[in-house]
Amino acid sequence: YCIEDSTPCTSCSTVTVNVQPSPDASNSGPFTGCANNPFAGNLNDFMLSGTPPFNFVGGNEVNGVLDLLVTGPFTFTPAAIGFASFDYSAVDFYGCQSNTGTISFNAQESPTITGTSPLNACENGFVTGTVTATASPGL
Repeated sequence: YCIEDSTPCTSCSTVTVNVQPSPDASNSGPFTGCANNPFAGNLNDFMLSGTPPFNFVGGNEVNGVLDLLVTGPFTFTPAAIGFASFDYSAVDFYGCQSNTGTISFNAQESPTITGTSPLNACENGFVTGTVTATASPGL
């Protein structure tokens, strides 16, 4: 580039522009879990490109609650049986903005446990009783 002042004096210089690739947030899932049970993960594991460290934002939750730290660790708790998801995006070290990625889940019914309560026992003795576990459909 060159500039010229009113005298007319001219000065020229060169500047180098380093173009950084945009971060790429992946669409991942569906992960299988149980309704009302948190799924823990780290969004850094879902970034396909970009220069760490990343700062994350999340939202647009469907059928669940997202707890996200800006550095990537998250828990997502599906609220009911069926499809659940959330969206996220990131800004990388150079300030480059990613696309929006989606993490999806297939929330199944949690197993049920029933038992006889209370159970009585003597110190240093055995406990007897009944506990029944019922698996969720498909498990």
